[in-house]
Amino acid sequence: MPPAALALLTAGLLVMKDLPQAFLARLGELEIAPSPRVLVVRVADQTLTLFENGRPKGAWAVSTAANGLGERLNSFRTPRGLHRIREKIGAGLPKGAIFDSRVFKGEVWAPADLPPTPSVAAGKAVEALPLAPDLITSRILWLEGLEPGKNAGVNAAGTVVDSHARFIYIHGTNSERLIGKPVSRGCIRMLNAEIIALFDRVASGDLVWIEEPKARGRR
Repeated sequence: MPPAALALLTAGLLVMKDLPQAFLARLGELEIAPSPRVLVVRVADQTLTLFENGRPKGAWAVSTAANGLGERLNSFRTPRGLHRIREKIGAGLPKGAIFDSRVFKGEVWAPADLPPTPSVAAGKAVEALPLAPDLITSRILWLEGLEPGKNAGVNAAGTVVDSHARFIYIHGTNSERLIGKPVSRGCIRMLNAEIIALFDRVASGDLVWIEEPKARGRR
């Protein structure tokens, strides 16, 4: 990287010092310039935080994968590491719009007026997945991995680990009662109203960092 470009990258990282240090270090390693907006998904507490110019501007509950973290194709796990928003799908569609292979065909999901059970409301249990199909609703932010061999392309063994090819999205869901619990099939789920609001605040190319929980005993 030319010295002038490296200086600009370093300056950008310093401005964004409120972001996770591992994220900033990875940007430096890959020589990727920071974006004005960054989404940080913290799997440990099932949250997504929007940073604008390095400062947190909003946080929402999400659901990551029931199978945990991982990058292999067909693992149904949430990939780790550095991504960007490759495509935004669903602008202007109604809340609850149902996507079939990323296409809206006119059907809209609406929640049943049922409160969560007391155990779920108290955070003591996870309800069984709904009998209804696992729907992708309202908006889609389709992610692209930026770490070759980890979440982009194939790994050293030749296994596909590509987040874009795995159709990893941030999206609305018909399982709103389970938001905040790791119950997805690999994607990052949000409440429908909240993914619509977030969709309007981010742009294609914005960076996304999916943070791996620290091992026990580490600080």
